[in-house]
Amino acid sequence: MRTKSIARRVLMSLRQHGSRGFLSLLGFAFVVEGALYSAVTPILPLLSRRFSMSDTRAGLMLSSYSAGIVVGALLCVVTLRYVNARGVAVGALAVLGVSTVVFAWAHTFEAAFAARLIQGIAGGATWTACTAWLLRLWPIDKRGEALGLAMGPAIVGAVAGPAIGTIAIDLGIGGPYTAVAALCLGAACWLLRMPPPTALGGTVQTKHGTVASRRALALLGVAMTVITGALVGLINLAGPAVLVSVSSVERAGGVVFVIAALTTVIAARPLGVLVDRWGATRTASLGMLITAIGLPVFGVGLGTYLTGALVVLIVVATNICYISSGALLTGEGERLGWSLHFLTALTATVWGIGETAGGVVAGIGLDRIGTEWTSAAGGLLAAAMLGGIIVVSRCVVAANTNVLSPEVSCPAEEDCAEQLD
Repeated sequence: MRTKSIARRVLMSLRQHGSRGFLSLLGFAFVVEGALYSAVTPILPLLSRRFSMSDTRAGLMLSSYSAGIVVGALLCVVTLRYVNARGVAVGALAVLGVSTVVFAWAHTFEAAFAARLIQGIAGGATWTACTAWLLRLWPIDKRGEALGLAMGPAIVGAVAGPAIGTIAIDLGIGGPYTAVAALCLGAACWLLRMPPPTALGGTVQTKHGTVASRRALALLGVAMTVITGALVGLINLAGPAVLVSVSSVERAGGVVFVIAALTTVIAARPLGVLVDRWGATRTASLGMLITAIGLPVFGVGLGTYLTGALVVLIVVATNICYISSGALLTGEGERLGWSLHFLTALTATVWGIGETAGGVVAGIGLDRIGTEWTSAAGGLLAAAMLGGIIVVSRCVVAANTNVLSPEVSCPAEEDCAEQLD
């Protein structure tokens, strides 16, 4: 009955905010943000020739968006205190559209770099505001499903980004990027027509547990998010190189990652439901276990098909870990009284830090110790995180058991004893 009541309240809230149209619009915002994040990779050689960029400047251009995401997410912590999520999302999408036009038609490195950085800031603000808006529509114990809804479109955008970049190589950067900018502005105008977000009605069921145990679980969610981001940075960098080396086909990496993305899109919402049913720590343990085993085997390069299958499996496993960590962090954080806006921004920030650090460290590792040892180190990192999840979970269970099992007799038991006497 309680599950049906929750589902009824969710459906009523979705109808209030535009139902499928509203979810489609938020999904489009996630797609655009993800696409602009990854679209620069194919056109980086073109930009290097246009602006006579050194390798250092090319690295700055590539990483400026990630740095902007962190800044944009942190700015949302303050902005969302005074402006609702709809207002922030509309403004961020508008800025994203304008900065995309500037980037497309820039004639100097400085202008393109500044526009790319502003793109990242606006993208981080868009992701944080839209995610906070989406999470407000779901009960606290259904956060996994909500995050699954957000991850699916974001991954579609990550796949569409390189396609946009490839089209830009043939047609020029100006046209495709201007079209994407127009879509951003159109989405901003559409969002402006939506009613402001309101929290889901009804009371939140508070789980038993001490403040210390909830704080430990929230901090565990932070650690899981950082480590998952680092593992994603590793597989995104090492995956294409290993696939090309074992298959001798340049397109192998792109094909496998498209398959991995489509698989994740299909599985994102069911995985979110699984997180809600099993619990975030259990599903995160499963994801980390798969990653810890899969990464070292992937680094060996055991043929095209097996390596490709491992990449798909690892990508899905890291997606499980991200949904689990986000559900754990936002759920336990809210039970501690932390703001949902702060928690959403914190999730985006630590994810960006982890992914950036993971990509940088993985690049150094690939240059100095090779693919096998770098992948093995990634597997060891996942195994260490798995051990941390198990230890913290058991400590929390033990602490809560001690709190919930005081040596005091139950009144009902006393009544029964009196009747027996």
